[in-house]
Amino acid sequence: MQPKRGQQGRKLRGWVAAALVIGCYFILQLPFASTLVVMHPDERHYAYSASHMIETGDWLIPTTPEGELRLRKPIIPYWISAAGFETAGMGVLGSRLFWVFCALGILALTYALARALGASERVSLFALLLTGGNPLFMRASVNAIPDMPLTLFLLMSALGFAKLLRDDNPPRHAAWLAYTSAALAVLTKGILPFVLLAIVFASAFLFARRRFRNLLAPGPVLVAIALVSSWYLYAILKYPDVFYAEFIGDQLTKKVARSPLEIPLAALLYLAIFIASFFFLPVVLWLAGRGRKLTELPPAVKMLGLWVLTVPLAFSLGGFLSERYLIPAVPVCAALLALGFSKLDPDSFVLTRAARVLLAIMLIVETVAIALYLAIEYQLAPLWEAVLLSLIAAAIIAVVVHAIWTGRRAAYVLLVSVVLVTAMSAVPLRHLVMPHPGDILADRLVAANIDPSRAFLWGDSELAAAVRLHAPRAEMFHEVKTIDAVPMQAPCVVMSDKKRYVLELQNRGFKVETVKGGWRILDPQRLVTAAWNGKLAEMRAERGATAVFATCP
Repeated sequence: MQPKRGQQGRKLRGWVAAALVIGCYFILQLPFASTLVVMHPDERHYAYSASHMIETGDWLIPTTPEGELRLRKPIIPYWISAAGFETAGMGVLGSRLFWVFCALGILALTYALARALGASERVSLFALLLTGGNPLFMRASVNAIPDMPLTLFLLMSALGFAKLLRDDNPPRHAAWLAYTSAALAVLTKGILPFVLLAIVFASAFLFARRRFRNLLAPGPVLVAIALVSSWYLYAILKYPDVFYAEFIGDQLTKKVARSPLEIPLAALLYLAIFIASFFFLPVVLWLAGRGRKLTELPPAVKMLGLWVLTVPLAFSLGGFLSERYLIPAVPVCAALLALGFSKLDPDSFVLTRAARVLLAIMLIVETVAIALYLAIEYQLAPLWEAVLLSLIAAAIIAVVVHAIWTGRRAAYVLLVSVVLVTAMSAVPLRHLVMPHPGDILADRLVAANIDPSRAFLWGDSELAAAVRLHAPRAEMFHEVKTIDAVPMQAPCVVMSDKKRYVLELQNRGFKVETVKGGWRILDPQRLVTAAWNGKLAEMRAERGATAVFATCP
């Protein structure tokens, strides 16, 4: 009884440690999630459609601000934004809250996957940190885009299938987890989960035929089919032409490379970005583990390895599209890397030297970044804040230098320092790039207290999304593509961020008020030069994003 009790205690302590790390990660990401310091262009689609669903009660078919149907993506991403609005209210944090929760769930599942593959609590925690410290993951974890829930559901499915291929008599929940999660992934972003299913069945046939029967679970399969069919059949039967034009086009016909030469180039580029996002640790593992036979790997590990390799290759068929398409492979790769390193001698020359070299390179990068942060702070922020950030930065650098000198826990320090230094950037960037012009325009719109049918936005759709996220309701104005769509009689207001539109508004007799936000489009050369010369305030004023709030004559 005592050994079993001790094992349960270690298991509990491992999950407590993982929960603490995940909680800290949430706190560090919150400044990004609650402001528009960074914004992905696609966020506007989910923010508007979700708020429209709440206001109209139509929860099944997303629409655009122009009232057109939007069926490029399935329904779950819109529900995730709607859940955030219902929980935290209309706003930036509301639109992103449950997307951040998806990222936290991915961290927890990375730990669970590593444990399911046989890794110890410590190794599984390292896998969690590998995912959390991955730049691709960090960047996407605060944006309301489908990559996070897609990765969450695919990871849940991969965990279930790994258990089915791991054991002769797998736990009963494994098949349910595998198939229902795959169905939810299909309802999140389309066809990629079918690639995972193909890899799973091929792996079972090639590496674990005795366990192939574990995959034949009629109950979970039927439930998964019912889940997927529920929304897709509704959309297809009700709007067949729109569904084919938008969904099929987005998933297949518009994602094919224009030239065959683009495919190998895209594959190389995707693989290079993927390896670099893990700080070249896959290369280190390959060098340190040469001579080991792949045939000795468990079937579940082979299946997951094939999935990691297939994701960049699958998307390369469309040419290079976006590095964020690699995110579904990140947590699985993190678990495999951590497991692989745990099988090697931690004191080997290759591992020790590689960890110190990588950390030394990262120290240079982090020092340059911190120097830029502090230049922004001392020029634009209150002195107490700049001093506090300086002390935190000094502590981080001291820990990194100590790890390089001693070689102790260098890999852990590498990942934690990356997360901390990245999170620190939210503080100085807030003074440089905020406020967003959409925030100012939303305040003007609320103060004007005008009927929504008399308020218009003529300009960029990203600006429209920003105004909606800072306004009390989404339906406070209409987007127009031409000024002729605006009724020329008071009262009415027109908002825009296009400089060429200002003269047109003035010529038509509008009273134009210019509002100025932060320096949103950062030019690295200008930024570094201004920081070095102590002229960030002047450059921010000169390069700040502008918009106009015009009232009808």
